[in-house]
Amino acid sequence: MYILGVNTGPHDSSACLLKDGELIVMVEQERLSRRKRAFGEAPRAAVAACLRAADISLGDVAETAVGWDVPLLSEVEGAPFDAARFHEWLLPDGGGERRPPTRFVPHHMAHAASALWTSGFEDAAILVLDGRGECRSTTLARGSAGKIEVIRDWDTSLSLGNFYSIAAQWAGFTMWDAGKLMGLASYGRPDQAVPLIAAEDDYTFPGAPAPRRRPAQHYLQLHDFLYEYFGRNNYPYAQGDRNEPMAHASFAASVQAALEDVLLELARFARRRTGADRLVLAGGVALNCAANGRLARSGIFSDIYVPPVPHDAGVGLGAALLADRELSGRGDGGPAHRMRHAYWGPGITAEDIASALHGAGLATMHLSTEDVIGRTAA
Repeated sequence: MYILGVNTGPHDSSACLLKDGELIVMVEQERLSRRKRAFGEAPRAAVAACLRAADISLGDVAETAVGWDVPLLSEVEGAPFDAARFHEWLLPDGGGERRPPTRFVPHHMAHAASALWTSGFEDAAILVLDGRGECRSTTLARGSAGKIEVIRDWDTSLSLGNFYSIAAQWAGFTMWDAGKLMGLASYGRPDQAVPLIAAEDDYTFPGAPAPRRRPAQHYLQLHDFLYEYFGRNNYPYAQGDRNEPMAHASFAASVQAALEDVLLELARFARRRTGADRLVLAGGVALNCAANGRLARSGIFSDIYVPPVPHDAGVGLGAALLADRELSGRGDGGPAHRMRHAYWGPGITAEDIASALHGAGLATMHLSTEDVIGRTAA
């Protein structure tokens, strides 16, 4: 049985294919379209590449699992959901063949599954931390071989991912440059106050206004609050210049320290509430390797696992794993194998390489291994 998993964006769209519960191919749309992060792109080329790699057609797929509850997302955004238009946008033209039914999986549930069921753990605490899902930005859950149970979640007005990306903008980067802010933090000292505080089993943005009704407004609300706060309280009291980021090194270190303090508090909370000795992380904040390193050194958990795709490109995999366990009845069949590499993309043939070289105006010749050895030795 084949299950197709997809992330539909608005960024990092991707596709993967499971065969009888095992991942056989996975690729991000950006690799094929050559547009970084594939903003606004349907994963059509990625889906087509997965089908080619498995030598199957869309009609052979039992179900398409989407790593977002798109109807709910449309509802909270105040836009009507047009199912026919969505499916036409999502999948490549099947030449009139049957299109598989679609399953919409809540975003944080897909993130959780992508980490839990590639970890090899029989059970684990789960933390999902990102910019936003449909209505949530942080989720604590407990997972086992057959079940993910949500214990607590935090809405999008308390988004750690948005906090960090807005701080990156203040330091002169873009909202997609969180990794640069993390790197800059290592050059400074965490000696500035920032409005993110760890509380017992919780965290807050002290002084932030009450959240507005629509989750779509929470990012702009937090952005305005943080920019006003940073302008009053954080040296150098000015929005960053991309040509002079070092002026914001201590600001970056302070933002990073606050995030790490919150992550450690949430980890302690997760350990107490779940009783689990292992932790899996997913969501864009799980890309923060400095915070992950501090968490690993803390000893709160005996083992910590972050999948190779903790960001949104991985939610198609989580959605597919959830769909497969339900459709196949393998839900209690024990943990999945641990994912130990990230090399799941379609391969490149000698013909592909020759075509690319010819397109660049370069001559090519194909040599056997013996010929390569001989020419190299000569």
